[in-house]
Amino acid sequence: MIISEQKITRKPVLMSKNRFINTKFWSDGFIIELNPLDRYLFLYFLTNEHTNIAGIYELPLRTISFETGIEKDMLEKMIKRLDGKIYYIDGWVYIKNFEKHNYARGHSKVKIGIENAKKEIPNNILEKITKLSENSIPHPYPIEGGCDSDMDSDSDSDSDSDSNVRDSDRKKIEKLEKFKPSEDDVRLATLLQDLIIERQPTFKKQELYNWSKHIEKMKRLDNRTSKQIEWSIRWCQKDTFWQSNILSTEKLRKQFDALVAKALSTINKTKEEQEKKRLKIGSIT
Repeated sequence: MIISEQKITRKPVLMSKNRFINTKFWSDGFIIELNPLDRYLFLYFLTNEHTNIAGIYELPLRTISFETGIEKDMLEKMIKRLDGKIYYIDGWVYIKNFEKHNYARGHSKVKIGIENAKKEIPNNILEKITKLSENSIPHPYPIEGGCDSDMDSDSDSDSDSDSNVRDSDRKKIEKLEKFKPSEDDVRLATLLQDLIIERQPTFKKQELYNWSKHIEKMKRLDNRTSKQIEWSIRWCQKDTFWQSNILSTEKLRKQFDALVAKALSTINKTKEEQEKKRLKIGSIT
């Protein structure tokens, strides 16, 4: 954040908070059940620069979408899957039991920081949060040392939390962010899985995020359009041969050219047979 109470002639100093998450976060039962993209969003809600020590902060969907790269329509669906742990109330994020875990530290600065943060929250939001808190659900992870190293008593740490990230790791992260699946990629992956399950109810549901990555590659690397991919998905799941061979988006990508060639051949053959039948009927009449 930008530190206030600076002289106008001086440049503002950019500061950052340090957020510490317990190492058991990734093995927590609730987190394990989330798909990778939902885990990414969950972690974003805990660690983004807009958070505070009370775990209640204002954050527009457009900001979440811009900072995470997730489309707004998809965000609304993902946030609903986090209900019980994280709530989105009229543009405000509420992390359940976040405040309780920090109060447990007992430090006076922590209590002051929480009370100061809550003064900025509208009464109608606090009332809705109070209703949700009546049946509190345990937090999915303990926060080591609370959450903010600066206690959030209006004095932020000026340490760079990214300073220990190696350049090679940062490049890998940037690459993953650049080529992550879109909402349409997830839609197409879901379509394939639904059609398979419709035929084969015992089919084990797969991780759609991983399936979506193959759809993304089909578009970006193979120059397939969304319409082409959707058509091929629907056609292969109707064909008696291909429906048992295309049971993943990875296989769809690998067999796409052969699948399309077969489809066109079948369609042309059907047209020829229909034309012969039409001519035969015409000669009789």
